[in-house]
Amino acid sequence: MKHFTLTFVLAASLCFAVQTFATGQSRTEIQSRVSGTTHRVPEEFPTIQAAINAAADGDLVLVAPGTYNESLTLDGKSVTVASTFLTTGDEGAIAKTILDGTDAAAEEGKMDQVIFVGPAAGANTQIVGFTIQNGDDGISCEADIYIVRNRFIANDDAIDYEGGGGVCAYNVFEHNEDDAIDLDGPCQGLFEHNVIRDNEDDGIEIRLHPYTGPLRRVTIRYNRIERNGEDGIQFIDYPDPSNREFVIERNLIADNEMAGIGFMSNMNSHESYEAASVDERVFVINNTIVLNEYGITGGGSIVALNNIIAHTEMTALRKVAYHSVIGRTLLWNNGRDNDSSNLLADAAVVADPILAKDGNPESGSPAIDAGAPSITRDHAAGYALSPATWSGKAPDLGAFEVGLKVGPPGTE
Repeated sequence: MKHFTLTFVLAASLCFAVQTFATGQSRTEIQSRVSGTTHRVPEEFPTIQAAINAAADGDLVLVAPGTYNESLTLDGKSVTVASTFLTTGDEGAIAKTILDGTDAAAEEGKMDQVIFVGPAAGANTQIVGFTIQNGDDGISCEADIYIVRNRFIANDDAIDYEGGGGVCAYNVFEHNEDDAIDLDGPCQGLFEHNVIRDNEDDGIEIRLHPYTGPLRRVTIRYNRIERNGEDGIQFIDYPDPSNREFVIERNLIADNEMAGIGFMSNMNSHESYEAASVDERVFVINNTIVLNEYGITGGGSIVALNNIIAHTEMTALRKVAYHSVIGRTLLWNNGRDNDSSNLLADAAVVADPILAKDGNPESGSPAIDAGAPSITRDHAAGYALSPATWSGKAPDLGAFEVGLKVGPPGTE
């Protein structure tokens, strides 16, 4: 990654409250959701599914290292299915415990899904510490569950959420043949601290299927989303409204083939840079968006603050308009900084952001202490950063807060 730079804006008013989910990042937290018996595979059960079938609500299915060619179903109870990473802390167990969806009899040589999570799966259902590979879907998920510390490789969609969600954290998604994370229907949840790289289509694809129930919120934060074959994050609009809200916060979105964040209309998933004016509210806060073909394209109700958009081949901000408002933003070395977007007056910081290879601001970066703590504007909803998320005289611009060591996962 090259050195970068960015721009900036200010405001304050209606404070946006982030929906809270437990992150599930530590083994202790994961273990706390296990309350019953441990069923060991293959010591006590010859297959993982046999152990799942025998498990009661709250039980643990503990899987020894090996390759397991099964299509699993989790439904009707809360069961934790985990590799020995959960009990030993040995991260090597993730690579050695493989759930493989290869099916020579299938048309494309893959199972429909390696793991199916039905809508009645319990709230403490967990999938922890596996390599999940070679499925049409790695996981097809219709419930709110925990998917933590796995590696997804060579699936079509790595995780296909069909109205489900929950917590998806500390996973690695790479070399999948379609999207890493596919959100369909009224999904909600927390997607954080993931590495999403080198997938053939979008890093995260969000279809805004019609939905009229209680507000559903998706928070996408602290992720490294890079080198994907289409958009880093893509929104696909549908004709009828969807009562959903999105927070995209402190992500590094870098070197994707098309847009960093792109908005498409009329159910179209093939990026054309049309910059659709999508109605759903999207908060784009403290992201580093660099080395993409476009930065942000479209969005009719975006609230953007403290982002760095740099080294964009074409346009950094394209038609981020209608009810959108763009505050403090660092813009640097883009083919074009702004095309018909609602960038507030004097909000842009035009300077080399001086970023290290991993996206962190280096000493002397103009991104340090150059952000704004809040934003508001007329009809646009406001956003205020929690004081706990920044240090110094003002927030930093971009995904990383230097004084607090806050930001996405590091590079390898």
